[in-house]
Amino acid sequence: MPNQEITWGQPGTCPSCGVLTEHTWFYEIYAPGQHQRTGETVPRVMSGGQGKLQVSQCPSPACKALALWLAETDHQAGSVTRRLVYPQTGVRIPPAEGLEVEEARLYEEAAAIGRLSPRAACALVRALLEVYLQRHLHNAGFTVEGKRLAEVIDMAVEHLDLSKTLKSGLSAIRTQGNAVMHNPFGLPDDVYAEQLPWLFRAVDTLVLELDVTPQKWADIVAN
Repeated sequence: MPNQEITWGQPGTCPSCGVLTEHTWFYEIYAPGQHQRTGETVPRVMSGGQGKLQVSQCPSPACKALALWLAETDHQAGSVTRRLVYPQTGVRIPPAEGLEVEEARLYEEAAAIGRLSPRAACALVRALLEVYLQRHLHNAGFTVEGKRLAEVIDMAVEHLDLSKTLKSGLSAIRTQGNAVMHNPFGLPDDVYAEQLPWLFRAVDTLVLELDVTPQKWADIVAN
């Protein structure tokens, strides 16, 4: 399932159905309003102090869902930025295999909260990493009770046949999650928002290495 976050005017994952597509873009939303002098009903652009509301629609026949965007104009810079305000669901889809039900819920919750609070999402991804690695190490016969996440990551890389390059991604999840919990004002949300997709990618790669790939090879050998 694709996980490319949609931005205004660009292809990406529909936040309603999870399909990789390019929405149809509608720049103005009109609503009936009353003319101040004549009292007549006239169409008015939906706008306020925060900016204008704009709409996009998924072209997938099975979806056709609308998404609401807030367009904010920087008059000094002469630029317009648009951010998705509805739906506030995550655009990342948990791996179809490998995560247990409660682990998948942590993944979904982190994805759903990512736009509103990237820092909270980082903390949830860290929690997911910890319970996922603990489960695999416990199933492999190792004792993990009372160990710090840094130790758990080292054990996983050494004993669960993980690639060495993945360790950097797992360590990034740990350090960013710790930073949120110990110093929540240390970095602004936009920094965490930039890093968050990479933390999810590390989880996806981890699940691929520990669950999906071994099972696929086992299925091929069995057949």
